[in-house]
Amino acid sequence: MSTFRMRLPNKTYSVSYSPVYSMEMMTAFTQNKFHVFLLLTGVGVAWPGLLHADSQDYFQILYDTSQPVMPGLKPDFGYAVYIQADGKRILLDTGTDPAVMEHNLNVAGVDVNELDMVVISHNHFDHAGGLERVRTINPNVPVYVPPNQVFPIDDVHVVEDHLQVTSNIFVIRGHTDVPTAGISDDLSVVLRSHSGPYVLSTCSHSGVGQIVDRAGKLTGEDVYYFSGGARLVSRPEGDTLIVSEALNQRKVQVVSPSHCSLSHRVDKEFREALGDRVRNSQLGKKIEVVLSK
Repeated sequence: MSTFRMRLPNKTYSVSYSPVYSMEMMTAFTQNKFHVFLLLTGVGVAWPGLLHADSQDYFQILYDTSQPVMPGLKPDFGYAVYIQADGKRILLDTGTDPAVMEHNLNVAGVDVNELDMVVISHNHFDHAGGLERVRTINPNVPVYVPPNQVFPIDDVHVVEDHLQVTSNIFVIRGHTDVPTAGISDDLSVVLRSHSGPYVLSTCSHSGVGQIVDRAGKLTGEDVYYFSGGARLVSRPEGDTLIVSEALNQRKVQVVSPSHCSLSHRVDKEFREALGDRVRNSQLGKKIEVVLSK
């Protein structure tokens, strides 16, 4: 046995541990507070009153055309986001090519058999292309889909309004009477954070403003972060400014454009409208979230 000595104001603590176990020190700055965590196998030491920022709460784009930041990931047209938060493992969409989806999940260290649920935003091929492969690997994983659409697998759960997964995770349905590319309904994932709700959308066929409004109403808070696209292709001229104004009016603090033209065809104009609130989103980039208590 070995002993680690730690001095705090007016007192010194001794912690005994076996040298065959690993010990590491993590530090994090969250909301301008300094966090120190001493991690031993089965032992945790922390100062009372400090906000615990769980480094395991994050989301990560694992299917996209953007340049990957994680070696080995394959970019491709399509979209998928892995979410690990509040003890849940969620896959939002499954990309286009089943082989690429499975490859990228493996590279990122995501075990499909450990998924708690799959959420498919809508049934377009670039979002549901890998669904059959995922269900083949994990036949028991529940799959949640929007209404009024056909999917390539049986035994799906239709989200008519919203689904509360945990106190900090929601799946919300968006709807529009003016469909784009044949889609009137879609699903997004909302994470309640210390800073405000994070909205993880995909194409936002039902409209960015409507999705943000639904998330805000459901959580009772102003949306802090929006990630996803805005289905700007084949919409009227000037629609880029309409989307950016919708985000401005709703006081969204961070916007991370990805997929479906928002980050590819209108990037410059969109960034000019929103300034430094726009953050890059890239294939494989982990975005950590400090969830609400």
